[in-house]
Amino acid sequence: MNMSSRLSFILILLTCYLTGWAKDSIPPTERIRIYFSPGEDFASQIYRNPATNYYFRDITFSELSLGWKHEKANKPLILQKGNGDESFMFNAFSYLSLKKNSKVWGKAHFYTGKKKDITYNESSDIDITYPYISADTLGGNLTYEEYFFAGGYAQEIRKIVWGIYANYRALMEYRRVDPRPKNTTSDLNVSVGITLKTKSRYSGGIALHVRKYKQTNLIKFFSELGGIKIFHASGLGMDYNRFSGNNTNSYYKGWGYGSSLSLFPKTKQGIFITASYDYFTFEKIISDLNELPLNQLNENKGDIEMGYRFKRGNREWGVKLQGKLLSKKGIENLFGDAASNIYPQIGEAKQFTLQNYHVALEATYGKLSQSKRYQWFILPRLGMNNTEMKYADPHRLMRLCLLSGGVEFRLSALYKKSIFQFHLEGEYNYTYNSDLQLTEIEEKQKMLYPLQINHSNLSGNGKNGSTSIRWDHPIAGDKGIFISLQYSKHFHANSIHNDGVQIKGGLTF
Repeated sequence: MNMSSRLSFILILLTCYLTGWAKDSIPPTERIRIYFSPGEDFASQIYRNPATNYYFRDITFSELSLGWKHEKANKPLILQKGNGDESFMFNAFSYLSLKKNSKVWGKAHFYTGKKKDITYNESSDIDITYPYISADTLGGNLTYEEYFFAGGYAQEIRKIVWGIYANYRALMEYRRVDPRPKNTTSDLNVSVGITLKTKSRYSGGIALHVRKYKQTNLIKFFSELGGIKIFHASGLGMDYNRFSGNNTNSYYKGWGYGSSLSLFPKTKQGIFITASYDYFTFEKIISDLNELPLNQLNENKGDIEMGYRFKRGNREWGVKLQGKLLSKKGIENLFGDAASNIYPQIGEAKQFTLQNYHVALEATYGKLSQSKRYQWFILPRLGMNNTEMKYADPHRLMRLCLLSGGVEFRLSALYKKSIFQFHLEGEYNYTYNSDLQLTEIEEKQKMLYPLQINHSNLSGNGKNGSTSIRWDHPIAGDKGIFISLQYSKHFHANSIHNDGVQIKGGLTF
C-alpha cells in the first residue's frame, strides 16, 4: 500500500469515527444556518486555545465533501507562486458533544492538483521558507498532493476546562520534466490549554503551542546536456553564489513554540480579548555538502484581538480590532576553504530582516426574521498592512504599505425543506507607499529580475471580489446533501487579473 492509499484509508477511518456519535435534536436546516452564521466565530482568535473550543458551538455538525478548484491569471502576481492552480479535493470535518461535559472536533482534507508556471522557486511553502529558497530560471508546473489531519478534545471538570489539539500536514510536490524537484514536507502542531471559570459570566484561558517542521528538496536532471544552475536565494535579489550550481539537494528543519492568553464570555456576548506570541526558527542545510548549514531564519510573531459582541432578540452585532506584528531575521553562515569536501564554519552575518504589521477594524451586524426563514449579515472592514524588507550588505530595501477596505454580505433563506446561503464580497487595496532601493547591482544576479517584477506588481492598487451560493437539502433524519459554487475575480497592477472557480458537494449529518 503506497502513501496515498494509506492516508486515504486513514481519512476514511477518521470520517467513520467522527460520524458515529449521537446528534442533537435541532432540525438539519436550522443546524446548518447556525453553524455557518458569521457571528458564531466572530472572535476567532480565542479558539487557538483548545479548551475554549468547548464553548465554540452549542450544536453538533459534520460534513463530507468532494470538490474541484480552478484558478488562472493572465500573468503571475508573484513569479515564485505561479499563475494558476487546479486541484481536486476531499474534505471532512466534525464538531460533536460526547457527553454533557466533553466535546471533540476533527478535520481532514486531501488535495491533489497542479500549480501552474512556477518560476524562480523550486522549494515548497514559500511563505514559510522565504527568503531561503532554492531557485532556477526555468521552472514549470508543479504537481502536488497535500494531506491534513486535525483533532481536538475538551472536557469540563468543575471550574476548569482543559483541552488538547493537534494537526499534521504532509505535502509532496514534484515535476516530471527538467528540472525535476521532489519536495516532501511535514508540519506538526500541538496545543494544550485550560480555561478557568469565574463567578461572572467570563472565563480566562491560557494555552501553550509547539511545532515541528521539516522539508526535503531533491532536484534532479535527466537531460543528456546536463542541468541548469540552481541558486540558493538569500533575499532581495541576493543569492549565495559560492554554493550555487550543482548543489541541488537540501532540506529545512525547524521548530517553534508559543502561548496565548484570552478573556471571553462563555455566552459569546460581551467583551473578548486574546493576545498570543509565537516563535519559529529553521535552518536550511545543503545535503550535497556534508550537511552544510547554509542559513537560519528566526521569526517572532505577536497577535492581539479585542472586541465586543452583543445579541438581543433576533438582532446581533459585534466589533473587533486586530493587530499583528511579524519580525523575521535571517542569518547567513560563513565558511572557510573546504577540506575533504567539508567546509568549516568561521562566522555568521545577520543580513536579512523583515518587519510586517497589520491592523484591521471589523464589524458585523445581522438580523434573523421573526419566522426564522431568513437571516442576513453585513460585515464591513478596514485595514492597514505595512511590510519592509532589508538586506544589510549590500544595502537593499523593499517597502510596501497598503490600506484596504471591504464589505461582505451574507444571506441564508429557507425554501420548503431546503436552505440557500448567498455570499457577496468586495475589497479595494490602495498602496500609499512603496519603495525599492538596490545597490551594487550585478548582471549575474539572476534573482534581481523576480524581485523587480514582483515589486512592480505588488506596488499598484488592486480590487477583489467573490460570490458564492450553497444549497442544502435534508434526505433522511438528520442527514442532508449540499452543493456549493464559488466564483472570484481579482484585478492587480500591470493589467494582471485572475479568475477562480470552486465547486463542492457532499453530505451533512
